[in-house]
Amino acid sequence: MEVRARAPRRATVSEPPLELFADRGTYAGLLVLMVVFLGAAVMLASERPGLAIAFGVVGSIGAFGCIRAAVSRRPRIVIDEQGIHDDMHGPAVIPWQDLTGVEIGGDGEAYLYMRDPSRTLGRFGWRSLLVWSQLRRPRERREQRQGPSGLCISLGGLAAGRDLAAAQFEWAVETFGPPDLLWRGGKSPARAAIAARRAGSSAKSRAGDGPPILPG
Repeated sequence: MEVRARAPRRATVSEPPLELFADRGTYAGLLVLMVVFLGAAVMLASERPGLAIAFGVVGSIGAFGCIRAAVSRRPRIVIDEQGIHDDMHGPAVIPWQDLTGVEIGGDGEAYLYMRDPSRTLGRFGWRSLLVWSQLRRPRERREQRQGPSGLCISLGGLAAGRDLAAAQFEWAVETFGPPDLLWRGGKSPARAAIAARRAGSSAKSRAGDGPPILPG
């Protein structure tokens, strides 16, 4: 993996944390799907009890998560001087000192590579098993099983949109994280799209100017 070093941009008192909020419309639509799962569980209860339980569990957990995301006024992702927090994984913050690398994969998701996954994910308490299920490789390396697995932070379902969220995520890692933490492989389709849209923007972001704002 190619790593291109860049001059670090350190946060100042004038730079607030990056806050990315959930898109309530997206989660409202997913809630409808979870209701379908619950309906299927009721219909299958007498004939296929085992399958009904599976549908019921998925529907119940999914519905709870969707309702929580749709009504919450808190940001879903926060990146600041302490580290990275994804509300979907719970209240724990992953501190910068626990990380060896961060990248935006070819699938447009963020991946956090940890020094000691057991220690870091232990911060999530009873949610640890659920968070462990999010350890994976980016899509471009998944089939070849190359490289380490990272904690996947989904950038889908955000009000900012995936491209803008990815650009702002990279900006925040460079701004608040230690130098050279951000991995830039140069082959990410998502990054190529971001670069193309940045090039067409009349207001380009510069160090200290805040997170990127991409044109629609």
